[in-house]
Amino acid sequence: MKAATSSLHTWLSSQNGILMPDKEVHFFDRDVSYYQGILEYKRLLDCSNGEKGLVGEDTPAYSIDSRVAGRIARMCPKVKLIWILRDPISRSYSNYYHAVRAGLESRTFLKAVSDEVNGATSKNCLRYIYRSNYLLQIEKYFECFSRDALLFVDFNKLIANDKSTLNSVLTHIGLNDTQNVEWNLPHSHKTEVFPPSVLNFYLKPIPRKIRVKILREASLLLSLTTPPKISKDVVILLKSIFYKDIKDIEDITGLNFECWREW
Repeated sequence: MKAATSSLHTWLSSQNGILMPDKEVHFFDRDVSYYQGILEYKRLLDCSNGEKGLVGEDTPAYSIDSRVAGRIARMCPKVKLIWILRDPISRSYSNYYHAVRAGLESRTFLKAVSDEVNGATSKNCLRYIYRSNYLLQIEKYFECFSRDALLFVDFNKLIANDKSTLNSVLTHIGLNDTQNVEWNLPHSHKTEVFPPSVLNFYLKPIPRKIRVKILREASLLLSLTTPPKISKDVVILLKSIFYKDIKDIEDITGLNFECWREW
């Protein structure tokens, strides 16, 4: 679980009057889709089967692509946006293990973040610090949207099924009938992990597509309940990067993230 986006998606999709496609749409961050225009977006969103209701989607990559905020604002100026904020150290580590499970990452976490700090990581999907730099991302959206277009949600309150937090989500998107709402967010804390360097070493001669498939299957067979703890060296490095922005993030979102300082 990186930031509970999938859990929120499942919960919203279960509510009467809310329609969401099953998969991430990736319309605004992929030129091949975006330049086909609004009709293509409507096609990708079509999951109604004749039903009427609020239509939404969740594509986490929208937060890190600098082009997306302006594209959304131009095409959907009245949109309501929801942004889940998890403590950036935990989020970075979860993102790292997501890449490990997908067979995309073979470095240790310390090596991965050190490479990124030193400018040696080119692929965005492996830039765990960059993807957890909330302040930079949020400021880009505030250039294109008014404050009331965005709702910022505390990850910890969300996964704790805090009713006021869940209700704020429904109020923000305009769903006022909450009589039959189930105030229980579906989620799992299980994180499947396996020793990445060993498997990747022996599988490197195999074509990438086949290797990724094998690694995904292996991650299920060699799963553990929780990943190893983050080493102190990594925590010190990430604290030096993220902690300077916490106060600004609190000011810009109106939320309290004191728990982020407890690492």
